[in-house]
Amino acid sequence: MKITKNTPFHGYAGDSQKTEKKILRDVLAKGDAFFNSGDLLMMDNEKFIYFQDRVGDTFR
Repeated sequence: MKITKNTPFHGYAGDSQKTEKKILRDVLAKGDAFFNSGDLLMMDNEKFIYFQDRVGDTFR
């Protein structure tokens, strides 16, 4: 998710190192920032977004 004024990411309470690991910078343009949620999503041809899976630090 892109981090903007309208969609802020305030980070993890009391864990600035974990917060920084989840922020991706300069992804599409210099100065942008995105939050890596660990969710795998899919967008169909009508622009509907669907949850597909959880990747990363999860228990199965």
